[in-house]
Amino acid sequence: RVHDLDSILSSHIHIIPQYQEYLTQSADAYTDSKDLRSVDGINEALDVLASIPLLSLVEEKLAIRKDLLLWGKEVTIMLDDSNKFSSFDLLEKYCTTFNCILGGSSTYRSELTKELTRNEVIEEEICRFIHEDMNSMYNDIGPKVTKIYSEATAWKKRAEGIIHTLRIYGNAFVGEAVA
Repeated sequence: RVHDLDSILSSHIHIIPQYQEYLTQSADAYTDSKDLRSVDGINEALDVLASIPLLSLVEEKLAIRKDLLLWGKEVTIMLDDSNKFSSFDLLEKYCTTFNCILGGSSTYRSELTKELTRNEVIEEEICRFIHEDMNSMYNDIGPKVTKIYSEATAWKKRAEGIIHTLRIYGNAFVGEAVA
C-alpha cells in the first residue's frame, strides 16, 4: 500500500502546491492567475484536484469558497432589492447557510469530507481561511443578514404572541389569510 501511495504522490505532487499558489494569489482580486474567485474557476480547479485520489486542504478550501460565492451571490441580489427578502424562511435559510459556512461545514465541503474523521487542526485552518475570504469578498454582508434575521425573528415572535393573545380572547380567525 505504501508503494501505491508513493506513486500517487509522485505523479500528482506538483498539482496540489500549484493550486495552493493559485488560491493564495486569488486573495488579491486583481491577480492574473487562475480565476478562483468565480464558481466556474473553482469548478475547473476542483475537477483537476478530483483526479488525485487524495483529498487536499486546497480542495477543501476551494469547496468552501464555492459555497461562499454561491451564498454571496444570492444574498447580494436580495440585499440590492432594498433589503427585501421574499419570505422569513428564505432569510432563515441564508442565515443558517452563513453560519454553516463560517463553521466550516458548508454543503460542498461536507460532501468532500463526509467519510473522513474530523481533524481539529484542519478545521481551524478552514475556518480561518473562510473568515478571511468572507472579509475580503463580502465584508459586512454576513453581519447584515444576521442582524436582519435577528430583527425579523424578534418581530415574528411578538406578532405570534399578539395573535395568540387575540385568539385566547375569542378572535379565532385572527392571523388567518383572508381570501
